[in-house]
Amino acid sequence: MTLEDFIESRNEVDENLIIFQVEELNINSEIALFEMPDEESFEIVRNDIRYVYLIEVFIAKEFISGWLNNIGYKPTQQEMTQTLFDYSINDA
Repeated sequence: MTLEDFIESRNEVDENLIIFQVEELNINSEIALFEMPDEESFEIVRNDIRYVYLIEVFIAKEFISGWLNNIGYKPTQQEMTQTLFDYSINDA
């Protein structure tokens, strides 16, 4: 799954999950959704794959909803993905 895939199916995703990306933060990197680990961590290793924290699902949903309500037009999936990625990296 990628961040764009998440945006397409965001309404079905449990708000208690956290979005992590494989290795380096990149808009096209694979993502995985995990519950909060026992201890707060910005990194999770599962099946020898290193995932780094990106953003909580509930924050991503709130951000997308607020942004869509304020921009006045219907953005493309790619634009939504880039905007969420930028927000996750720079502001969240």
